[in-house]
Amino acid sequence: MSRPTVVRLSIFLATVFAAWGVLSLGGGSGQPDLAVGDPSPQTYLAQESKLVTDTVQTDVLRQEARDAVDENLARETQPEIEASVGDSVNLVFDDFEAIAIADSPESPTTPLPELPERPPPTEGSDGSTTTTVAPDPSQLVGRVFIDVDGDGIFTPEGENPRVDKGIEGVTVQIESYVGSETLTTAVDGSWTVEITEGAAVVFVSADDAAIPEGFVPFGDDLALLVECSSGTTCETFDAAFVANTRAVDEVARTMAAKHDLPGETIDYLALVSADDVVREGLGEPLHLPIIRQVAQQRVLQEFGRRIQPDQLPEAKAGLRTNPPVVFHIDTGQDISGGAAAGEVVAAFLQANYIINQDQLADLEEEAASQVPDVEVSFVEEQKIVEENDILTKLHIDAIAETTTLEASERASIGLLAVVVVLIGLLSLYLARFRPEFWARPRMVALMGILILLAAASVRL
Repeated sequence: MSRPTVVRLSIFLATVFAAWGVLSLGGGSGQPDLAVGDPSPQTYLAQESKLVTDTVQTDVLRQEARDAVDENLARETQPEIEASVGDSVNLVFDDFEAIAIADSPESPTTPLPELPERPPPTEGSDGSTTTTVAPDPSQLVGRVFIDVDGDGIFTPEGENPRVDKGIEGVTVQIESYVGSETLTTAVDGSWTVEITEGAAVVFVSADDAAIPEGFVPFGDDLALLVECSSGTTCETFDAAFVANTRAVDEVARTMAAKHDLPGETIDYLALVSADDVVREGLGEPLHLPIIRQVAQQRVLQEFGRRIQPDQLPEAKAGLRTNPPVVFHIDTGQDISGGAAAGEVVAAFLQANYIINQDQLADLEEEAASQVPDVEVSFVEEQKIVEENDILTKLHIDAIAETTTLEASERASIGLLAVVVVLIGLLSLYLARFRPEFWARPRMVALMGILILLAAASVRL
């Protein structure tokens, strides 16, 4: 085969396939686009037997399977929520305990009294010799005590059930002419010391470790110069200490700003926390820790019932209508304390038995996966849909899946045949009647370009 012939054949084939490609570019499937809800443009018959999945019905059944999953299977307790509620309840009582004691006043920096000039020794004479007479020793006594009624006077007995009480173990410092001496108070807070020369400085520190927390001196008489006659007993001072608690209204304002609690609850707990300062100093049972303990127990009790979100309002209402019981060993049942404990728990209680959404989604998908595909059988020549019937998703899927040779392929092959015939006839005409044109490969190539431009125009 000569070289010009090969070139012309190559140009012919290139032109055919290029024109076919241009005309096919962006072409449709060869049949009208089918959409759900539109009328069918024609009657469609199955061209082969096949099982077609009804995706719509399958999705419906699988969604029903998801909806049928019992959400209680995915419920679980939430330890982090339970811990958070417990911490919040504890914080309320921590704050009341911390704020009950007021800031300590600054201790005065006045110096200790100084001993007067030491008196000269007393001399005695029997007519022949002169001797120094030793003075009879003196006794100093005093007391350190908790002043319940705040009057500065030690009253261990009275009509009220709560009376003043001595503080044991407080260090008392004695400065006399013979040196320094320290002693500690007895169980009743009293102390006594013997001095030999009639004068001493007595001092008690307001910061002594034995002084109960939250107590401050009643006055400034913790240091005193005492001059006592020889052989006598002299009372020095009773060092009174009073509770240094905050005012209830101050505590209420501070706590109301920190915690969303009813005013009567805050007021009552403020009173209890202040009273516990005195109770601790007197060695009486504390009440606020008992209320705290009851509240903590009620939190555990409520969570033990597994509170669901829709049950939370009922649980909170139950805490208010049926509060926990608070009982103190020294005063008996504390109705107000029980109501306060119930209010504190109700303020922070949350649902602890909730749905794990991730777990529920997994259960739903597992249930949906157990539903098999709904398949519809179509046999060859079976009518899928008649003309003008409303198309469904199943109709469209069946038309697509039961066609042995898709219309798009037939249209493409038909188009290729038309292009081959047209370009072949044109080439035959030129070779037969325009041999001078056909003999020039460049002219043939130009013809191919013109054909492509024409195809492009048609496509556009």
